[in-house]
Amino acid sequence: MMPLKRKVVTISLSLSTFLVMGTAYAYSEASTPLQTWFKAQLFIHQQAIDSKLQQEIVTVRQALDESGKESVERAGVQLEKVTVDTGYKVVSSIDTAQQAYADQLERASILLSKSSRETFDRYIQTSTNQMSNNLTQWADETIQGLTAKLGD
Repeated sequence: MMPLKRKVVTISLSLSTFLVMGTAYAYSEASTPLQTWFKAQLFIHQQAIDSKLQQEIVTVRQALDESGKESVERAGVQLEKVTVDTGYKVVSSIDTAQQAYADQLERASILLSKSSRETFDRYIQTSTNQMSNNLTQWADETIQGLTAKLGD
């Protein structure tokens, strides 16, 4: 039993001594150099982290700017392509309609040349009005279609 008491007393004294020394160390100015070193190291590492963060932000911004420029260029090329394609289709459609009306008028002219002048004049007036109405309607539809495509 005696050795157990000695062990307990020895451990108790050791712990008490350790706690007293720790308390005395905490109340003394002995920890000031350690605190100063820790604060300096914290400041240095914080500056390094901030510097690295700024570099990463600049890199990401540059990548986003390049990506945005590429997107705008691709959209411009696509828009130009659609505009050119639509222009060719419109011109072709106008030429086809013009040729169809010219052929129709030519055939009618041949047929009507055999009849009276009044009938010919009425036919020309009717055909001209019909062609004008059809072209106006076609132009309105084409403009609306182009506006819709450019809006997309």
